[in-house]
Amino acid sequence: MKSKSADAYDKAISLVREQFTKEPSDAVARSRLATYLAKTGDITSGLAEAHTVEQSHANNTDAMFNVAVIYELAQDRAKALAALERAVAHGYSKYEVANEPEFAALRSDPGYGRIVSAVPSK
Repeated sequence: MKSKSADAYDKAISLVREQFTKEPSDAVARSRLATYLAKTGDITSGLAEAHTVEQSHANNTDAMFNVAVIYELAQDRAKALAALERAVAHGYSKYEVANEPEFAALRSDPGYGRIVSAVPSK
């Protein structure tokens, strides 16, 4: 099963990199690339891409959500919470946040509760 997921992530990485040749400034694609890299174990490259996203697309909710996932995978809780806070403050779905499997441990952090409770339900 693990080799199938690795193959799928490798294919996804390849497709996203291909997309960059057409749209080099696509923040969501770059954040997805960072997520895929981190999920394959290449945390260093994932964090480098996440940093690029943060520098130029900090108001893009989807991109910032992905950056939060990357920081959580990298076990940088403070940065994960900060990115998540930016995403939800700009309108990212609380439902999506609540259903993100990578946030299982993050949900026990008091900062997580503060972030999601500050956003009104729609």
